[in-house]
Amino acid sequence: MATSVATTENPANFRDNEPMRQLPFKRLAITIGFFAIFCLGILLMDARNLLDPLRSGLGTVLNPVVQELQSIGRPGEPTAPLEVQLATVQAENNALREENMRMQGQLDEQAVLLQTMQIQSEYTDRQTLPARVLGTDPDGLQQKIIINRGSNDGVKVGMAVTVANKDDDGDGQATGIVFIGQVIEVEENRSTVLLITDSTASVGARMLNSKADGILYGNGRSSSTLTLKRVNKSVSPVENEWIMTSDLFESETAQVPGNIPIGWIVGDPIENAQTGELEFTVQPAADFSDLDTVWIVVPNE
Repeated sequence: MATSVATTENPANFRDNEPMRQLPFKRLAITIGFFAIFCLGILLMDARNLLDPLRSGLGTVLNPVVQELQSIGRPGEPTAPLEVQLATVQAENNALREENMRMQGQLDEQAVLLQTMQIQSEYTDRQTLPARVLGTDPDGLQQKIIINRGSNDGVKVGMAVTVANKDDDGDGQATGIVFIGQVIEVEENRSTVLLITDSTASVGARMLNSKADGILYGNGRSSSTLTLKRVNKSVSPVENEWIMTSDLFESETAQVPGNIPIGWIVGDPIENAQTGELEFTVQPAADFSDLDTVWIVVPNE
């Protein structure tokens, strides 16, 4: 018959292990207590300014270290001979560029003044006022330019606007002026000019040799040429005859002095089937793609 043996834990052993389990908890409680007392002491010392000497000492020791760390990666003043030379050359180059721009501006002003004097010597019966082109029509709907002269300069609506006509020998000297349009809007310090090439522009004109007159019209962006209309069919123009602003009572335009060159006739005339009058194609003398300085013609009153 088998005998069963009951196994039970020895109560004595259980009691011997209980202090070992409780020891870590006591140590943790004591550690937390000391830490709390330490933090409370630090707070009390800080409240009574007892830590200021310690802060000052730590600042003296740590500030140089912090500054050294902050300077890492920060570009300093060039110290190597090559860097110093490069910085010097760059500074001199910038100064020379500024001086060149200033001198170029002075040369441009002198060139405009010289051209004005040359133009004035050709047209002693009228005054010409130079103006800078600020831009073109912002809407892009019409062929217009904006200039830096306005009512403060004596500019009025209707005045003729011209550009310098240069010598064919390429020396850049102005030999006169050619008509490009009229002032249509005037502000105090700027004005708007409608170019003769615009489809809504027109001016009284006459043929230099044939003495016949008519009205010159622009053709807009569809063509770079102009059209002279309402010319008597009996006229026989010479080849490449010049077209001028009209000084005839029947066809002259108010505020536009006569005898300002505009362009020359190209090709053969066309007879208008309805009116029986002749129409001529005119090549304008001005380069409308390169308008920088223009001259306003001020009529003598």
